Amino acid sequence: MASIKRQSVYGIGYALIGVFLGFIISGIALPNLLEKEEIGFLNLVVRISTAAAFVSSLGFLSPRFFPYFEKEKNENGFLLFSLTISLIGFLVVSSLYTFTYGYFLDDQTVPKDVPFNYLIVLPLTFSFSLFYMLDYYGRCKKRSQLGISLRDFYQRLAILLISLLFFLNIISKSFFIFNYFFILFLMTPVLWLTLSYKSGLRLKPFSFKKIKPSLKKEMFSVSLFSLISGVSNYLVTTVDLIFVNLFIGLQATGVYSVGAFFGSFILIPGRVINISSNQFISESFANNNHVKVLQVYRKSCVYQGIIGGAFFGLIHINLPIAFLIIPEYTSAAPVIFWLGLAAVADLVSGINTTIISFSKLYKYNALLVVSFGICVIIFNYSFIPIYGMTGGAFATFLSMVIYNFAKYWILFKKFNFSPISLRLVSVVSIILISGISLSKINMEGNLFLIQTLKTLAFTLINAIVIFKSKLIDWSDLLPSKKPTTHQ
Repeated sequence: MASIKRQSVYGIGYALIGVFLGFIISGIALPNLLEKEEIGFLNLVVRISTAAAFVSSLGFLSPRFFPYFEKEKNENGFLLFSLTISLIGFLVVSSLYTFTYGYFLDDQTVPKDVPFNYLIVLPLTFSFSLFYMLDYYGRCKKRSQLGISLRDFYQRLAILLISLLFFLNIISKSFFIFNYFFILFLMTPVLWLTLSYKSGLRLKPFSFKKIKPSLKKEMFSVSLFSLISGVSNYLVTTVDLIFVNLFIGLQATGVYSVGAFFGSFILIPGRVINISSNQFISESFANNNHVKVLQVYRKSCVYQGIIGGAFFGLIHINLPIAFLIIPEYTSAAPVIFWLGLAAVADLVSGINTTIISFSKLYKYNALLVVSFGICVIIFNYSFIPIYGMTGGAFATFLSMVIYNFAKYWILFKKFNFSPISLRLVSVVSIILISGISLSKINMEGNLFLIQTLKTLAFTLINAIVIFKSKLIDWSDLLPSKKPTTHQ
């Protein structure tokens, strides 16, 4: 528990700084420096590369198998084994993408100042797939903050720097876009070097023959179901952007991307807590300690739900300031609303996906995510032609609610886990309603003063509600004391 707390605090610290940098980049800099269709292209490429990178892992992105290599005193054999699988997966994925991407992407629509076509996905996929493998190895070594700090802080800091150079006309737009993708690619060798320094990273050989047949069977089974669930999961995060591009166009994709960025702010605490809790949940199930699993599950629902609701409220209250800076993106407001609610629904459900993935129910995860993917495709196909971008965001919200309710029900029926209390639902509802209500109040006068007063009112109201609810164990927010040794 102390390890989760420590890694979560570090991770959330980097993530919050990353939120600030991300807002400056995606919320201010890019909308003012690039055209809407150029933003659409950048985001579409990154989304597709991210999904393809996960497929390249062939489902092996799991700390579940690390203990075997650890017992054999060959931890780096685990890394070489993982990287070999990732390389094989990349060769398969890159071949499939090269021959099929023309069916859903059109190189003729690429903006003229972009120095690439959609084949830029391939080098990015290669880099991302290796990054994920190295990041998972870091998590197994209890260094989860390394990947978070690189992705959420240093990467964004570098992009902010080239944005400034472009703004000052020191570099051209084409060179800016080239360096934008180069920075994304560069994070993998940086993570490799960092892990080598921090953990003595070495690529030691492994012998597949030494792995017991029972473990080989488990590896194949877990990886297959993880791959199926992972493909569907990343398809879900990409399909809305692809459908918006297909039905409306690249310019609308740019607007939708900006709206999705604001919505993604809300998911940051959940991502950090999930990353930090992976190894703990895996070890707890290995020791058949369901009490600890339920304890972490409950706390994840409380903290993620409250923080997510607060992020949602603060974002919606202060949207007028954001749209004052980027007035041509006001049409993204309903996208931000529905994707924000989808994020809160996901967060208040806690680390349910992590628990299912590391339990004996991991096969259910594949079934659930495939069903989720089908829902997202059907809802997007149905709503986007009628309601445009708002339809895509609402499709994601509706699918997310159904998906998380199904996961909650399975964990309740199989393990009797019931982490969400009526008190938590009430508190999160008050936070959401107060945020929406304050955002709807129109007052004449100084905009910044009015928004400051609204923000203070929202903070005060919900601080009282949260304190009175007694949901939070405040000791969880304090640094863990190191045990003293007695001579």
